[in-house]
Amino acid sequence: MQSVSTSTNSQVFTPFNIYGSYQINDQIVVGLGIYNPFGLGTQWPNLWGQSLATAPFYGNYLGSYLAVNSNIATYYFNPTIAYKINDDLSVGLGVSYVYASVDMTRSIPLGFINPLLNGLNGKMELKGTGNGFNANLGIIYKPMDKLSLGLSYRITTKIDFSGNATYTNMSLAASSFPNGTGKATLPMPGNLYFGVAYMISPDLRIEGNFQYVQWSSYDKLQLNLPAPAGTVTYAKNWNDEPLLRIGAEYALDESWTVRIGAIEDMTPQPASVTEPMLPDADRTDLTVGASYKITNKLYVDAAYMLVLFADKTAPFSSGANSTTATVPGTYSSKANILSVNFGYGF
Repeated sequence: MQSVSTSTNSQVFTPFNIYGSYQINDQIVVGLGIYNPFGLGTQWPNLWGQSLATAPFYGNYLGSYLAVNSNIATYYFNPTIAYKINDDLSVGLGVSYVYASVDMTRSIPLGFINPLLNGLNGKMELKGTGNGFNANLGIIYKPMDKLSLGLSYRITTKIDFSGNATYTNMSLAASSFPNGTGKATLPMPGNLYFGVAYMISPDLRIEGNFQYVQWSSYDKLQLNLPAPAGTVTYAKNWNDEPLLRIGAEYALDESWTVRIGAIEDMTPQPASVTEPMLPDADRTDLTVGASYKITNKLYVDAAYMLVLFADKTAPFSSGANSTTATVPGTYSSKANILSVNFGYGF
């Protein structure tokens, strides 16, 4: 059997973060964080927009019935307050307003609607926005001067999206697919963190972090579309999985600090439901970074992360009864992440 290879289009994502804090007195500090922790997507090749004569197949790869373009972005507005109980123990609490947007595109096999259109495919695009609220809490304990222990938890938040479902390139089946309002629900998983930091010397600090992500909240993707599609449900059945991080920070002098680290991230996505909308696999991340103190109050941080995904093989599933749907084959991925942050102390 001849193998076929299809590659996604390369994309650039620009996540951002803004943080600020203010110390009210010796015991109370308030802060505000604005950031987008979930914001990626996939873009597979397509031939939409060409004529029927030159492009009878509008989604030109095997998985176009499941996904061609898939993008999600979330934005957290997170005010917090921290209270210093004593020199060794501090607690913090925060609430978040979460705004999110989603854009999903896939092919529609027109031959199932009208035999005269066998082999032709239309296009469905679902664009929507949603919002919700979230809460987080944390504790920092210092049993000795050189050792710090931290524990935090962020609850799971489900975002109900509402937007427009638009059908194009539907040919003779256009009357059966009216544009209208579509809805979907996606969870932002809960996270449990435990971290340890130890000062080996005044210049060298090492850290370790254990994170447990409640991905099992993503048990299904349910799309409520205009008739005749109606409600379409895809089983996801993701698993709760851990992340392990380790890193070191070394101060070269009063101006320069360098860092190095590694992350081992277990995929929550079982092979049985691996699909092109958001294929995932176990990954190893390698990081390097540095800080430079420009003045006593102004500094800049820069870091680079190489994300190495393990190859992931997905079995065939027909998607019968809208329960599962996969594209058989092996997924190979990698990512490069560059970050730059500026900080200023008043």
